[in-house]
Amino acid sequence: VADVVINHAEGVKESDYDCESYTKLLLGLKYVLLREPFLIREKSHKPITNVSKVFVSMGAADEHNLTLKFAQVLLQIDQVKEVHLMVSDINPHLPGLKDLSEKQSEKILLHFNLTASELAALLRHCEVAICPGSSISLECCAVGIGLLTGYTAENQKGILQGILNQNAAVSLGNMVELNMDNSKNSLKEILQRTDEFNIQLQQQHEWIDGKSPERLRAHLKQLCASQLSMRLATADDVDLYYHWANDPEVRQNSFNQKPIEYTDHVNWFSAKVNSDKNIFLLFLDKEDPVGQLRFDLNNGVALVNYSIAKTHRGKGLSKTIVQKAVQYLFANRVGINEIEALVKPENIASKKAFETSGFIADSATDKLITFKKIF
Repeated sequence: VADVVINHAEGVKESDYDCESYTKLLLGLKYVLLREPFLIREKSHKPITNVSKVFVSMGAADEHNLTLKFAQVLLQIDQVKEVHLMVSDINPHLPGLKDLSEKQSEKILLHFNLTASELAALLRHCEVAICPGSSISLECCAVGIGLLTGYTAENQKGILQGILNQNAAVSLGNMVELNMDNSKNSLKEILQRTDEFNIQLQQQHEWIDGKSPERLRAHLKQLCASQLSMRLATADDVDLYYHWANDPEVRQNSFNQKPIEYTDHVNWFSAKVNSDKNIFLLFLDKEDPVGQLRFDLNNGVALVNYSIAKTHRGKGLSKTIVQKAVQYLFANRVGINEIEALVKPENIASKKAFETSGFIADSATDKLITFKKIF
């Protein structure tokens, strides 16, 4: 029953979810959830010509002691000069890691409790990272680093497969079952594939574009807009409607662009607001009026006209107001089988509002587009 579900694992489909019709599913890396330092985009990545600094992270608990096992293998590879291990105080194998670091202090470096900025900087310092297909692998891709990944748990397979589909990493498969005794030569060979790592960097840069916050904000603004309340306008709203009707932008988008005289407006509003041939809907954010929509009814056809208050434009309210009004009309007025909207071609916001609400452009001239929605 969620209003919105965000899952940045690649390969997840809408059909995988059992949810309500109104639930918005934001799936895939377009909506990747990353901390701010990992969203800072560099114009280009420095090519990898030699791998001498390797980052290793196997999770906070690392129950299989993979951090130590990879460190021991990397110690045997001469070209690797620095091995940076991200570890946690809850790692049950921490004494062994500290002991190794003390004995090999020039090559094995432990990192505790890194902030997001510190981790991003450490990744940029290294040429290659070894980690499972969890959130840390997405942070690696966002920064841009040669990546060796796999899985240590079933729930990592979704992210892992997405990374591999993009050719953004080398797969080590099931990392728990790796034979570390035989891994030295294979890891040494992989670390020499600098051309492959540079292709990874390009793929990562294209794949995670740093724009997920913009996309998420847009959807969440729309979600907030969908919480608008709505009521029928009354005679007491005459001055509010007069103020909105004479707004310069509203007049510009109207077919009659002349300012409206107050007396004429009062007479028109009084005649229309209580007529069974018209429906005046007023939309509010809590108690604050944000816009209006009117249906003029004639022989089974409803002609729609709407406007947004000046202080609430640019918030994506048009689509919400149109959709809520259409739902109201469908539920409350039997005999209406068609809705029409007349829009000026230059009124981009209204065009998008009707197009995304299921209206079809039925006819168009250089001065007028007629949108229709058939029930």
